[in-house]
Order: sequence, then structure tokens, then C-alpha cells
Amino acid sequence: MNKRILLVFCFFIGVILAAAPVAMAKVTAEEAATLKTTLTPFGAERAGNEAGTIPAWDGGMTTPPAGYQGPGSRYVDPYEGDKILFSINAGNMDQYADQLNAGLKALLKKYPDTFRIDVYPSHRPHAMPEYVYENTYKNALQAELSEDELNPKGAYGGIPFPIPKSGAEVHWNHTCRYQSQAKVYSYSAYLIQPDGQVVLSSGSRVNEQWPYYYKEGSAETFKGDFWYFSSQYLLPARRKGELLLVRDPLNESQENRRAWQYLTGQRRVRMAPTVAHDTPNPAFSGTVAYDQSNIFNGSMEKYDWKLVGKKEMIIPYNTYRSMAKVAPTTKYKKGHISPEYLRFELHRVWVVEATVKPGARQSYAKRVIQYDEDSWAAITQDVYDARGNLWRTDLLPSAHAYEIPGVQIFMNLHFDLPSGISSVNYDYSDYDNMPIFDQREDESYFLPDQMRRMGQ
Repeated sequence: MNKRILLVFCFFIGVILAAAPVAMAKVTAEEAATLKTTLTPFGAERAGNEAGTIPAWDGGMTTPPAGYQGPGSRYVDPYEGDKILFSINAGNMDQYADQLNAGLKALLKKYPDTFRIDVYPSHRPHAMPEYVYENTYKNALQAELSEDELNPKGAYGGIPFPIPKSGAEVHWNHTCRYQSQAKVYSYSAYLIQPDGQVVLSSGSRVNEQWPYYYKEGSAETFKGDFWYFSSQYLLPARRKGELLLVRDPLNESQENRRAWQYLTGQRRVRMAPTVAHDTPNPAFSGTVAYDQSNIFNGSMEKYDWKLVGKKEMIIPYNTYRSMAKVAPTTKYKKGHISPEYLRFELHRVWVVEATVKPGARQSYAKRVIQYDEDSWAAITQDVYDARGNLWRTDLLPSAHAYEIPGVQIFMNLHFDLPSGISSVNYDYSDYDNMPIFDQREDESYFLPDQMRRMGQ
């Protein structure tokens, strides 16, 4: 009798253990070795494609081109002489349907007379400092994802999962992609109305810092917060003086985002727990959520992350022209950016579907995200409502910041398809300087006490 009970008990324990989620395993030494042979140091395929339309990676661009005036100055477009290979419009889009995300196809249909996609020769300039390559290799051997997919354990100073096995690992690579150690910049944000009216929604001075990428740090000394964000609003006049501070943890299993606001009318610093998830960003009239900045930011806890695979897609890339210092009314048309200020190329991307978990509350029922295989930056996103209808789409024009070096996101374009309202975040047209990288502040700068001093 006791033996029978013991057998039944062992059976149920076995069922429970088999059903329980397990941590994502580290890759083998043999797999990690491919980061020095068939894969780039950051995990992309070194080879080009069979058609020759995607080039092989040759080490990337590690020195600025002639004419570049140094950090903070306007970028020199190293590919300015390239000619358009072909253009995609509402009339011929079916020929390229498999290489376009749903959002781009929707924009071509919605604006058949004014929106098009100009496709140029593909270039792969992405490169990173040597210490980031070294840390990425270490991460491949030692980093693993927690059972709940909310903590990349053992990762530091490089791409966490350069040889990803799941959608969550791909997304963590985006979250922890290399963006330098720090960045200081001023930017404007705009709303583009369906009738063509361009409205300035905000302007800010921002300090961002990534302790995860401190060159002198290590996985053992890392304190837990991988990203600091401090913003001081300059425009419009009604928001001048407002402050926002955000600190994001690497271990989302144990800690949530911490955010604080200073509002001039209240003259005090307060916690801001709603600056997260699908809370509408007040700068964009309810058409953009906080977690939509840079495609997706903040906790991944509300979604299941499915890896669809890798494919060749046409995406905005090497878009130096999007940063041109021109009047917003010149750069933006009715409902969208003027196609003359975009550049599209064919690149390999990882495709991930994020679907809301049963019981979780989120306005966006499903998000389909495309990530650049070189920089790991999320470049395009399709957002679906609870009925399965395409609701919104995002494009993130990128360019290579050769002074760091590394491909960076320099603009967010958000499109609310039903209303025809689009939003532009991180536009540098109103300022003389471009972002300055690796200019670090003391850790105390990113604490509420500093906000109080700035508010006074």
C-alpha cells in the first residue's frame, strides 16, 4: 500500500515538473564559437543573401566619413550618392507584399497619392566597440532567461542572447541593444493631422544612461537598473519646467519600473506608476501609448512572446535624411512623413509576435515586431486590437552613428490608422546639435532629489 502511494506521488511530481516552465539554456561552446566564424560578433549572419541584394558584413563602419565635424554636429550621409533601385506604391505593392509589414501596406493604401517607399541599395554599417563584442561572447556562454522570461540572468555589457532561441530572447536583445553608455540630446515631437496641419506637441532636453554598458563594469558589480531616463520639458509653454525621471530594472521578475514626475503646478516630485504599459502619452492626443516608444519599452509581463523566425524585409534604414534640419511643414505631409525624407533597404529581420496573456489587461491585443538582425533594434511594428484588426503601426528610421559606433534609432513615427493622425517623436529639426554620446552624469543625477533641485 505504501509502495503504491509512493508510485502515485512520484507520478504526479513528474507531471508537475514536466509542465513547469524552465529557464532558457545557455548556448554550447560550439554554438558560441560561430560568433567568430559564420555569425557576426553580435549574432547576425555574416554572409549576404543568395540574390546578392543583402551584402555580407565586412566589419561595419568604424570611422566617420570625410566631412564629419565631430560629436554633436550634423551627420554626413555616407550613402548620399546612392540611386533609387525601385519605388513601391499602391499600384505595384502586391509584387513586394511578402517583404513589407502590414503597416507599410496599410499606409500605401491609405495614402495612394502621397506615400511611397523608395528602396535603395542595402548597406550593413553596424559595428560596436571591442569590449561590447567581448561581453556579447561571454553572454552567449553564461546568460540565460528566467522561467517567466522577465530576467536575463548573467548578462552584462553586450547583447544578452546573440544566438536567440525564443521570441522573449530576441526582444531582450532589443531592450539591451548597444546605444552607448550615455546620450544627451534635445528633440521635438509633433502631431500630423489628416488635413496636413503640423502641431508641436512637446520639446525636451534629455539625458539617458545605460549602467548595463558601463565599460568598467561587470555582471558581478552591476547594481540592477540597466537604463536611466531624465527629461526636462522645454515646449510648449504650458509644460515648460515639467520633469520626468525613469529607472528600468533588468530583473523585471523582482522589480517594476520606477518613474517620477515634477509638475510645475504642484511644485513637488511624485511617483508616476502610470508612465508605463498602455497608458496614453499626453504628448500625442491618446494615439500613442507609453510602452510604444521605440516600438516597445518597459515590462514584458503582459505578453506571450512567440518567435516567428527570420526573413528578408524592406525596412527604413540608413535614413540620415530624416534628420535634415528643415521646417516640419516641409518634412511632413497629410497624415505621414514625406517619402523624400525616408530611405528603405532590404535587410534580414527577426519577426516576433507578442500576444496578450489570458487575463492580462492591455489595449493592444497583439503586436507583430520586426527587429534588425544587425543592431537588434526593433524597426517596424504592427499593432492589432481585440478584434484582430490592424489598428496602429510604427516605423523607426535608423542610421549609423559612426562616432560611437553603432546603428541607432533617431526617430519614432507612429500612425493611428483609423483617425489618420500620425505622430513624430525625436525630431532634431529645431536644434543645432545632434545627440552627444558617452557623456555620463554622476549616478545621483538620476534620483528624485536631483529633480527637486531642478524644479526649484
